[in-house]
Amino acid sequence: MNSSAQLAAIRVLFDLMRGLSIGAGRRPKSRWSTRLLICLFSCAIGQAIAASDSRLPDGTDFIFWEQPLTFSKTYYVDGSSILSSDNGPGSAKRPFRTIGKAADVLKPGERVVIASGVYRECIRPARGGSGPDKMISYEAAPGAAVFVKARRPLRVSEDARPLENQDDSGEASAATRCQN
Repeated sequence: MNSSAQLAAIRVLFDLMRGLSIGAGRRPKSRWSTRLLICLFSCAIGQAIAASDSRLPDGTDFIFWEQPLTFSKTYYVDGSSILSSDNGPGSAKRPFRTIGKAADVLKPGERVVIASGVYRECIRPARGGSGPDKMISYEAAPGAAVFVKARRPLRVSEDARPLENQDDSGEASAATRCQN
């Protein structure tokens, strides 16, 4: 919305407000509906102005990172497939067995698509993205439910000191397991 459109919208708002004060003899229900209309209108104007203004308070342009995501390569992980192996290529037909293996090979601008399952492992990415157009993405496959937990269930005896991140079943979270 350019500045002339903003001024026109503000004029309409003021005209509505003036109409409210002139019509003070109306029934209260009518005044409340007019006030509601003014509120809705002013909210819409405010959002339109804010959405169209991409300048920072110091006047410089705000650079948006939102760009269509494109990846140079896609790896796949499926811990339950008989064809999966961490020695394989990580393709859709021969996926990696663990997310950790994918994390080792991913480079900026690549992604991994993870199949449903419980992955009992500690994931330590070898590198991160290098910019908005070279991000590394870890994604669940469409419709997949992916859970990352500790390498194996850790049981704590009653006399032992409980772990900080332990749930009711006596199982520690991946964050606790990864610290070791």
